[in-house]
Amino acid sequence: MTRRDTGRWNVGFTVALVTGTLGLLVQNTVVFSAAAIGLCYAVYGYASRPPTLDLDVERTVADTSPMPGDEVEVTVTVRNAADEPLADLRILDGVPETLGVVEGSPRHMTGLQPDETETFTYTVKVRRGVHEFGDPTAIARNVSGSVEVTETVPLQSRLSCHAPVEDMHLADQTIPYPGRVETDSTGSGIEFHSIRQYHHSDPMNRIDWREFARSGELRTVEFRTDQAATIVVVVDTRREARVSRRPEEPDGVELGTYAAGRIAGHLLDAGNRVGLAQYGSSLGYLRPGTGEAQAARIRTNLDIQSVTSIPVRGTGSATDPGSDDSDDGDSAPSPGETDIGGRAATDGGWRVDWLRRRVPNGAQVVFVSPLLDDAPLDLLKRLRASGHALRVVSPDVTSTETPGSVVESIKRQQRLSALRNRTTDVIEWSPDEPLYAAIERATRRWQR
Repeated sequence: MTRRDTGRWNVGFTVALVTGTLGLLVQNTVVFSAAAIGLCYAVYGYASRPPTLDLDVERTVADTSPMPGDEVEVTVTVRNAADEPLADLRILDGVPETLGVVEGSPRHMTGLQPDETETFTYTVKVRRGVHEFGDPTAIARNVSGSVEVTETVPLQSRLSCHAPVEDMHLADQTIPYPGRVETDSTGSGIEFHSIRQYHHSDPMNRIDWREFARSGELRTVEFRTDQAATIVVVVDTRREARVSRRPEEPDGVELGTYAAGRIAGHLLDAGNRVGLAQYGSSLGYLRPGTGEAQAARIRTNLDIQSVTSIPVRGTGSATDPGSDDSDDGDSAPSPGETDIGGRAATDGGWRVDWLRRRVPNGAQVVFVSPLLDDAPLDLLKRLRASGHALRVVSPDVTSTETPGSVVESIKRQQRLSALRNRTTDVIEWSPDEPLYAAIERATRRWQR
């Protein structure tokens, strides 16, 4: 708690001093008596007692887990727990800087009697991420306004906005481990595939006994198997991707990091092996893995990416010796330098070579990028040529507010069309809609 004098009534002393001195100099009783007015003015300012600030503050968030773009009402309740009234009380709630107030105000001014309660509300528009509310600040002044007392009231509230990914369609490029990706391979499963000639090594529970009773021949029932996949989620963190539609909105890297986290978490929950790679000015790679430990490593790496670039070698909890790539010990060369093969890498081509060497054979790639330039197309072309199945998730950060932004939007659509013409599955995602809605819409289009 801090206290300060506002100096609001100091002008009274000035008036009293000037008029009193002037009355003595001119020997005028009326002018000298006028000093009493200024003196009374000043005395009144210091006669009021400083306010006693003892508040109970509660904050209620209508929905602590909203969807992106939702508007959430916040209610703040203030009670004067002191034995004295508060003539002038002002409350400023600690709204996170990442949230915008669309209705009402987090500032409120009132007066409270002892044990009296006051409530005010405001509405914020939610964006993706976890948003921590700050402590509200209370400012009280006495009746005369000469003394101001300020106090920060400890109060914690959190709003978490993460749209779940219900389903992420994958290609049938799998590994020989159980999972949820439907394949054309046969074996034990739950969906009928075919009937074949019996072999003596076949288990008894897969013999078609009805066929045996009808024809006397032993036949074996084959089922469609569900297997796991190896997926590397690649996030475009280059400077070219750090573009937003409006200053208050997240840029392409923030949206890409958010999408990568949601997709990687869903794929891990489905039993797949998931890795993470950064396609940026500096490179980072987390080898595919499974389980909660891998999920934690991916979250840590994505948190680092949202602030800065991931180094080529992970440190701390971001990676561990079992997850960080260490096959050749080399690091990415700087643009214009010569790589280990003696070939000069130009215009970021070293990124493509560095990443292509690390994606495991047979792995699928989910590439997340706003596609604001042509460089990602070369990466995707090289990965496709290496036999990797591709999925592209592209957050749309273009707008139609200026002629230049319209041109950029048209160029981006041309890149998306070029990818689709190369039979690459593309998920086009607008920040105005939940991620899962964009995935569902794209999945329906693929299955036509």
